[in-house]
Amino acid sequence: MKKPSLGRGIDAIFLDNASGAEPGGSVVKLSISTVEPRLDQPRKHFDEESLRQLSDSIAAHGVLQPILVSETERDRYAIIAGERRWRAAKLAGLDEIPAIILDADEVSAAEISLIENVQREDLNAYEEAEAYEALIDRFGLTQDELSARIGKSRSTVTNSLRLLDLPESVVPFLRSGEITAGHARALLSLQNELDVPILADRIIAEGMSVRAAEAAAKSMNKTASRPQKGTDGELIARVNVDYVRVLEDKAREALGRPVTIKSTGRKKTVSIGYEDNEDLEALLRALCGEIIENI
Repeated sequence: MKKPSLGRGIDAIFLDNASGAEPGGSVVKLSISTVEPRLDQPRKHFDEESLRQLSDSIAAHGVLQPILVSETERDRYAIIAGERRWRAAKLAGLDEIPAIILDADEVSAAEISLIENVQREDLNAYEEAEAYEALIDRFGLTQDELSARIGKSRSTVTNSLRLLDLPESVVPFLRSGEITAGHARALLSLQNELDVPILADRIIAEGMSVRAAEAAAKSMNKTASRPQKGTDGELIARVNVDYVRVLEDKAREALGRPVTIKSTGRKKTVSIGYEDNEDLEALLRALCGEIIENI
């Protein structure tokens, strides 16, 4: 017998609830203090403004859709789906939250949590990749088995997992949405890993489309495979170019901002990005010390 889609299973639970389900699928009221997120919850980041807006709505109208939980021990529950609603309900000062208690084994609970978030587009691309990896590693699934369980193609799963190969310095851009999964795949096509943060900064600064990023990556790969000549006619080793990029990475990590070093001909510049006047002052204090404090 073909295994039913987990996504349809979630929908069925809510439909049963709406029509008055029997115990085991019915809505109960749980004390918020007895409910907590699962440790393997795929979603790690919650937009504060969006959470506040949901909290205001819940304060006015209550929690309209029950969360899904499983009982971990007597009168203690782990959230399978609905952590955002639970967080917003806590923020609104509610003592109780409507819930459906599922008798789900660990694999099904993790799958339901992932599917619920993916279907609602609550996960960013990197969180989705992390969730896929967790299911594969924790439950010994192959990529084919995972794709069958979550209802996505093998190529979709494979492309998603490739995002985990991004350098750590670029991951925050993907988490924040400053670059997309399409941009990330263009970055991963670069032959030299040290080119990745450089192109990532360009994508953000220039507002590149995915197609433009792919073209830029292709051009950078050609340059990377071709030795460059210096003003004295001698070949400049690629390691010297990479050294500048290593410095960029170190400066970026130290300052927490995009840093670009250009050394072309006589014009040599260091560019550091900032968000607003307050951020500019913080940057200058980091670079110049007390002299900025006295302005």
